[in-house]
Amino acid sequence: MTAIEKLEVLSRLVRQGKTDPLIDRTLDKLLAHKRAEAEVQYRRIRANVKAFEKQYNMDSLTFVERYQGGTLGDDADFIEWYALWNMLQELEERLNDLRGV
Repeated sequence: MTAIEKLEVLSRLVRQGKTDPLIDRTLDKLLAHKRAEAEVQYRRIRANVKAFEKQYNMDSLTFVERYQGGTLGDDADFIEWYALWNMLQELEERLNDLRGV
């Protein structure tokens, strides 16, 4: 059984009122663990992005506009910075979801 299938079973049980404090505690711990994991990744990637911002004396929003506009070229640093910036955006969304629980 996949993780999605297991979650669907739990979801059905909870909707039927067949839950208990163990399920709630377990889910809380799992979500807290995933949140902590994402926060560590976020801090690591954010530090790398900040290093590029300092190295090139440019904030990431300006960089992304210029990179997408084609005015910066395809230097390896720019490709990495852009990839890191995208990863950071995805992590922010994930963290927002996890913090909202």
